[in-house]
Amino acid sequence: MKEPDHPWIKVSFDENEFVVHYENPEKDNWTKYFFWNDITKICYKSYDYGAPDFLHIFFANSNDPCIIPIHEKDGEEFWKEVKRRKLFDPRYAIKADTQFEYNCWPRD
Repeated sequence: MKEPDHPWIKVSFDENEFVVHYENPEKDNWTKYFFWNDITKICYKSYDYGAPDFLHIFFANSNDPCIIPIHEKDGEEFWKEVKRRKLFDPRYAIKADTQFEYNCWPRD
């Protein structure tokens, strides 16, 4: 999954896991399940106004990040949940959202 795929990426979550749904009418669709407890780092990539922002989520058991677009209702709700769970410092999130660069938590 890569950032340009964002129109086809949806996310849902519950108390233990989150689910990424990829639904592209021109490609194979898939669904992947991830556990909140497996997250080791989250990086927030913000872009100029009008373009969606993205979360790059890293896990203890994988070198490949999961990429979640922060747009529309489900992405915004997911981002709120990440901050509620303290997986990304909410105070640092304000900085990350206003600087058009890659910001990670925990910070390197």
